[in-house]
Amino acid sequence: MAKKKRGWFKNGGEAHRGWYKGFWCDSSWELALILYCQDNGVEIVRNTKNFPYMWRNRTEYYRPDFIMDGKYVEIKGYMDRRSKRKIGSFVQHLEVIDVKAIKPYLQWAVSHYGENFYDLLEKS
Repeated sequence: MAKKKRGWFKNGGEAHRGWYKGFWCDSSWELALILYCQDNGVEIVRNTKNFPYMWRNRTEYYRPDFIMDGKYVEIKGYMDRRSKRKIGSFVQHLEVIDVKAIKPYLQWAVSHYGENFYDLLEKS
């Protein structure tokens, strides 16, 4: 029987999670964005504010990933119905960085830190 790989999740790849210079990163995509911003003087902070949205007749809460140069940013590789509802209900401007939009950040991270740039993450 094949051993189950640790860190893999539905509809995605291997999750590279950990800390980088005070930022918790849920993915290598998040790390690539943080690396780019920090190295290029773009202000980025982890968002801590929750916003309400309706899901199955209940009020739930959504927290975009970051605030980058004063704008809310969500990194989203896979868009399911619930994600679409969260994003569609968000009343402020939200930049969604999807599989196409993340490519320049990933390419930048690889060109400056190497293919295994996610090794910069401190595992917890």
